[in-house]
Amino acid sequence: LIGKILLNAQTNNFSVTEDGKLIWQKVYDTESSYDEIYNLIVNNGSFSDILDNDGVITCSVKQTPVDFKSMGYSRGSVAIYVSTYDFTGFATIQVKDGRYRVTVENIVMICNTDGLSKVGEESTLETWAVRGGKLTGAFSKTPSDIYNRFLTDKFTMKAKSYLDNEW
Repeated sequence: LIGKILLNAQTNNFSVTEDGKLIWQKVYDTESSYDEIYNLIVNNGSFSDILDNDGVITCSVKQTPVDFKSMGYSRGSVAIYVSTYDFTGFATIQVKDGRYRVTVENIVMICNTDGLSKVGEESTLETWAVRGGKLTGAFSKTPSDIYNRFLTDKFTMKAKSYLDNEW
């Protein structure tokens, strides 16, 4: 169970729970049904360990490099952990009439370049993002924007137009 979110600690959909855990949480409007959202998650390719749990979808975000360059950032303008670590985490998707809420927690960064750490070494994003139960100033700037855009895109559910019945 996720602890209550502290009201004063939210930036770019990231917040810190009462027990010091970093989460990302966003509500999306949708015209899709629960089953359609579930099928979009299954067919997305970015998720694994997908479960339908009494009307709540849970899944893991597969290890993915974050393409900060496509967001207009250069390697030199981002924190080293943004450029040299892949993203993974655990997601819970709750669906209500006309909307769904995604909560990502247990965010683990996996080193993809020898240097700061060795390839394959893991660290929680909280290592860099949370100090004293609050988001750090450094994380609240560029990194939170990059990860927010990355997750917003990943969880925007849309059917792949090229997978239609015209073949």
